[in-house]
Amino acid sequence: MRTLLLLSALALSTAACSDSDAGGSGGTGGSTSVTGATTTGGSPTTGVTGSNTTATGATASTGTGMTSGGCESYAFCEDFESGNPGEVPPGWTEKAGWDQSGSRALLSKEDKHGGAQSLKSAVGTNGQYRIEHSLGDLGALATSHWGRIFYKVKTPVSLDGQYIHNTFVAFGRPESPNGSESRVVDTVMAPDGTHQFLFNVPDDSCCAGSSYDFQYDDAWHCVEWQVDGATESFRFYYDGTEVTDIAFDNVDGANISNFDSVIVGWINYQSPSVPNEGWFDDLAIDDERIGCGP
Repeated sequence: MRTLLLLSALALSTAACSDSDAGGSGGTGGSTSVTGATTTGGSPTTGVTGSNTTATGATASTGTGMTSGGCESYAFCEDFESGNPGEVPPGWTEKAGWDQSGSRALLSKEDKHGGAQSLKSAVGTNGQYRIEHSLGDLGALATSHWGRIFYKVKTPVSLDGQYIHNTFVAFGRPESPNGSESRVVDTVMAPDGTHQFLFNVPDDSCCAGSSYDFQYDDAWHCVEWQVDGATESFRFYYDGTEVTDIAFDNVDGANISNFDSVIVGWINYQSPSVPNEGWFDDLAIDDERIGCGP
């Protein structure tokens, strides 16, 4: 069952940071590795974040029921083709950060995964603005779905001897004690340039981080996620292969419930000496696995 929300056609990272969701100052940032050593602002401290999570070790899906159509096939689709370069995509609004440098997440023809343009991230050292779209038309699918997005990171990235936590995709929800968003495409970059993926909430209380087995490489990559609000469960895939060490089930602190918006764009919680730049394209949400095809 799909209710199509065709945005273009209608013209319309273990855990991370304590931060302000809308203006003010950024948080301390950090990560929790699979060993449970938490780093805050690049300085290791002792602790285990999200220790109530349970990694399932689930194997990669073979794609049973995977959809393979174009943008019109999905319940929610944004290919960033509508709108003009230098503008916020139609149907989206700015998600304020605390960076006041003037840079914003806007449509751009500088690079793209498909079509003629993509979303270019705001360029800043931290607290960058992102964009947000309501999920009000999706009903229960907003919190129990498969999702996918393509992203590209401009390299080289700045290596400043610190851990840098970045959020790419999050879901907005009503304010709770651990914040007002749940972050499903999230990374923490280590001082050597490797990075992990993680599921994170703003106060660092949840949920799980992978090993530092990945690296930004100036190529387009496909990431997928599966969230299930009924069981508070999460799965994550990188270029078609599951990252099993951030899978979890039955974790209340993940707050996979009442998702009311999707938030896209790059935001840092520490300050690299050279601002990061990234592009995002071909976002889709559906009730079946989407895969990395069209």
